[in-house]
Amino acid sequence: MVTGNAAIMPTTLLQPVRTIPATIAAELGEAPFGGLHFKALFALGCILFIMTLLINLGVEQVSNRRKL
Repeated sequence: MVTGNAAIMPTTLLQPVRTIPATIAAELGEAPFGGLHFKALFALGCILFIMTLLINLGVEQVSNRRKL
């Protein structure tokens, strides 16, 4: 909750934001199963997974280059 947990689009870097995991955790309980809101939260989870995968693959490549 360090980021402020505000569900608004910030206009500057100093305004509060809500992270993707916080959004999923805060709103999943209220989203009806199979509805558009649920699907949007599921898409956010997929985006988060892809971002994490790409970062991990990049770190793996950098660490493999340093071993050589």
